[in-house]
Amino acid sequence: MRPLSRGPSTKKYKDYKRYHKDLLRSYGPFCAYCEKKDYDLDVEHVEPKSVVPAKTTDWNNLLLGCVNCNRDFKKSWNKSRSGYIFPDLNETFKVFHYRTNGTISAVTAAAVATRKLCGLNRPAAISNRQDALKRAIDTKREVLAGTRRPEDVIVWAVTLGHWSVWVSVYHDVPAMMTLLCDHQHFPGTRMTFLHPVNRPRIKI
Repeated sequence: MRPLSRGPSTKKYKDYKRYHKDLLRSYGPFCAYCEKKDYDLDVEHVEPKSVVPAKTTDWNNLLLGCVNCNRDFKKSWNKSRSGYIFPDLNETFKVFHYRTNGTISAVTAAAVATRKLCGLNRPAAISNRQDALKRAIDTKREVLAGTRRPEDVIVWAVTLGHWSVWVSVYHDVPAMMTLLCDHQHFPGTRMTFLHPVNRPRIKI
C-alpha cells in the first residue's frame, strides 16, 4: 500500500459522495488498498458508516477504494481501525512485502487481517501487480543501461498504478524515486516512509 499523507479538508459536505473530487485531488485515481488505477473509485469509509455513523462524512475517515476492495471484500467487516493496517496511518512497507509472483506477503497479524479484509491477493490483483512488475523490471534494465530516461518511465508507472511495486523495484535509483514521490505524479504520497525492506528478488 502506498503510504499516504492526509492533508486537511477545507470543505464540509452533507453527502459523503461529494468528497470524491477532493479525494481524487488529494490522492490521485488510485485505490488506497490494492493501488490499481481507476477513475471509478468509491468514497471508502475506513471505519464503516454502518458501524460508526458519526464518521460518515468525517474527512479523516475517507479514502478512495476500488469496487473490488471496497464492495466485494472490505464491506463493513472491520468494526474499527484496530487490528488492521491503513495507508494513511501505518508504515505499510514494514508489514507488506511485494513478491516477484505478484502476491503480497503480510508479516504481522494486522497485515494478514488487512490483506484478507481487502482481498489483496485475489487473482485479478495479483495479475495487475505482475503486469506492473514486469514493466518496472524491463524499464529498470533500460534505465540502468542508459537507453531510457526516468522521466519516460514515470509515465508507465502512473498509467499502470501499483506504486508500491515500482518503489520495490526502483528503490535504489534515486532519480526514479524522486519522480515516484513527486505529488505531481502520485498525489498524497507521504514524504517520509520506511523503504521496502524485503524487495522482489530480481535479476537486472
